[in-house]
Amino acid sequence: MDERGIIREMYLKYWRYMIAKDADGLRSLMAKDYYLMHMTGVKQPAEVFLKGLLDGTFNY
Repeated sequence: MDERGIIREMYLKYWRYMIAKDADGLRSLMAKDYYLMHMTGVKQPAEVFLKGLLDGTFNY
């Protein structure tokens, strides 16, 4: 598989995990220094992002 195929597969996995609220699956794709940068400029560490996803605070 070429680089585009790998990226496509990771993107598809990411959204499957998001829809399923699968924190372990998402963690498997994240680097140790992962953070989410919102369009508002808010920077969230991985665990803050995952907590919001799992407890319904954020609607993705």
